Amino acid sequence: MNLKQNIAIIGAGVAGINAARHLAENGHQVNIYEAADKIGGRATSLTDKTSGDMIDNGQHIMIGAYYEFLAMLHSFQADEHIIKQKSLVTRFIDQNSVYNFDTSRLPGKAGFLDGFLRFDMLNFKQKFQIAGFYLNILLNKKFDTDLTAYGLLREWKQDAELIKLFWEPLIISALNTKLDEASAKIFVNVMKAGFFKSRSAAAIYIPQVAFSELFAKFAHPNINIHYKKRITEIATQNSKVKHIAVGDEILQADKYISCVPPYILNRLLEGEQHLGEFEYSPIISLYLWYDENIMKDDFYAVSGGNYDWIFNKSNIDLHKSGFAKGFYTLTKSAADEFMLLKNDELLLKAKVDMRKFLKHDKEPLHHRIIKEKFATIKSTPASDKFRPSCKTKYKNLFIAGEWTDTGFPSTLEGAAISGKIAAESLMKF
Repeated sequence: MNLKQNIAIIGAGVAGINAARHLAENGHQVNIYEAADKIGGRATSLTDKTSGDMIDNGQHIMIGAYYEFLAMLHSFQADEHIIKQKSLVTRFIDQNSVYNFDTSRLPGKAGFLDGFLRFDMLNFKQKFQIAGFYLNILLNKKFDTDLTAYGLLREWKQDAELIKLFWEPLIISALNTKLDEASAKIFVNVMKAGFFKSRSAAAIYIPQVAFSELFAKFAHPNINIHYKKRITEIATQNSKVKHIAVGDEILQADKYISCVPPYILNRLLEGEQHLGEFEYSPIISLYLWYDENIMKDDFYAVSGGNYDWIFNKSNIDLHKSGFAKGFYTLTKSAADEFMLLKNDELLLKAKVDMRKFLKHDKEPLHHRIIKEKFATIKSTPASDKFRPSCKTKYKNLFIAGEWTDTGFPSTLEGAAISGKIAAESLMKF
């Protein structure tokens, strides 16, 4: 549709602001209504009062294949403070050694094979198995989409030890879903788009500043953001949205995009738009401050630890408070069991990992634990079947969010893709 329209977007998370960006760049007037006092949704930040450091509600890690999310940041010049690898280089650590997985020596897909062949954490048999898996991906080998990632790995001849050492940490980090629950379909999509597409697509990107600082730069002359505007109703009539409401205030637009979680949208529509019963997967981030920096690398993928990753924020962060010389984040994805633990138990597990992998047994000066109970939806074969498209039964209402049918996990990139899909679909009708 070429006519310029007035669009209302509910929610200023990643899906909402990326939908707004695409609409505004095509000349449409956009009003975003956000319940909080800042944008970003679940990718948000806070200031730790004890240290004075700005921290995210969880350590974020991206890859070069986050094309849509990175394009969104670039559109408002917010991507300058991101560490960007040119090729995937990851250091795995166990209690005995550090192992390099480095794809930078050879160009193109040959870099992956070279990286695997030189990856000393695995034996020759395991490297051969990975090469076979890689070949199946390149040849687009068909598989049962009802399989879990674990089922697919076993079907494609990956042994149990290889799965435990290599595939399980990768899949849990990428999908935030346990191996025996994770969707094989989504897992393969991630492999194709990122890790097995090119060295640059698989390269790791880490922000050097908090997401609140990145998103603070978001602006466009066609976009107005209305903060502390919690939508209380989406009123419908004759298969269309008639208006949305903030308390007694009535707000009208030509078309609408809802970018709120499914349980909120169901409530706003009074249960009319059934969106399925999603299961959620938590992430726990534990921030530690020490009186010395005892880790030279930026991050480690942890093998056999309580937590999945250790990030050295003393190296990574652009802004530092000066509270401590050593500042680290440990993260645990698909952390269902950890959510049942008390904070002192989570801290003890972190100190065990610091001692086991970094050989450091001093007490931290300070710590901060952040639990994200509803961090992402679980990417399971069941959820694949009822993740909705961006269209609804209401002609002028579209939906976006990382939980919609993007073909990708519930990530920052999934959210950004969903916003683009919703905006493009809206402009066609």
